[in-house]
Amino acid sequence: MSRRKIPWVSTFVAMALLGGAVTADDKILMSPIPDNAGVRPLIIGGEQAKHQDWPSSLHFTAGGKNCTSTIIGDKALLSAAHCLSGTNRARVVVANTLIEVVCKLHPGYRTQANCNTASLPQDIVGCTADVAMCRPVGEAAFPRSAGKFESIKMNGARIQLADKIVLLGFGCTIAGGPISSDLQFGNATVVQVSSPGASSVDRYKALEEYVKAMGPGISCDGDSGGAVFTDKAGGRTILGLVSRGNLTSSTFIVDLRDDHILDWIRRWETDEKVAICGLNASANNCMGG
Repeated sequence: MSRRKIPWVSTFVAMALLGGAVTADDKILMSPIPDNAGVRPLIIGGEQAKHQDWPSSLHFTAGGKNCTSTIIGDKALLSAAHCLSGTNRARVVVANTLIEVVCKLHPGYRTQANCNTASLPQDIVGCTADVAMCRPVGEAAFPRSAGKFESIKMNGARIQLADKIVLLGFGCTIAGGPISSDLQFGNATVVQVSSPGASSVDRYKALEEYVKAMGPGISCDGDSGGAVFTDKAGGRTILGLVSRGNLTSSTFIVDLRDDHILDWIRRWETDEKVAICGLNASANNCMGG
């Protein structure tokens, strides 16, 4: 999360900056928040998170680059599709346990590399369904000893204009700076609601398919895939996830309650025979449950 003026050509780059091609055999390492995470005033408009407050937020690394992901059930993990460019396999360390996961991307997300490097709004057509769902391979499950799992908001309207939200991620704390080894969080306000399908009418309106939020908390490289939460004490739920940003003032968010997103997550849940916190009453170890 950061604030620095940069040229237009670089304003809409994908947050993970995955770099070179990733082969199908490459693995992705996702590590938990360090137990000793404290507070360090480097993030503009935010602060460093504490492990005990966000036990299911994971550091997601691909080829030396970083993203963020969130456990949302015994066998369910949420992240951004562009963080898995070139592979559907990953590994995650939770409570000192190494678990391999397999992921599926939203079918509306194109897998070409230019989703990660697009520099103009019209270039991200087909990139805005930026959601990946992952589950442990075989019968493995995420250990409940790690802490409560986060929940997706099931009831109510989609993200609304002027909503106050909380951004979460392991991204850099200054534009162009190093990725944070500790989880950061910051507050933001919604200034644009999503308009699904806007690019099918006018490809230059692709950014309108996102929710747009503005600081003081601003997403930065490495925050991709991080959950976006309601700004309500004692009742947080996941509203969306961070997809990209311009490193100066704005974060672009996938609204998980858009029909084409939520319907696909529900189908994935059914197909994989798992239970997602907030969507399924049979899910266990859920935040607030």
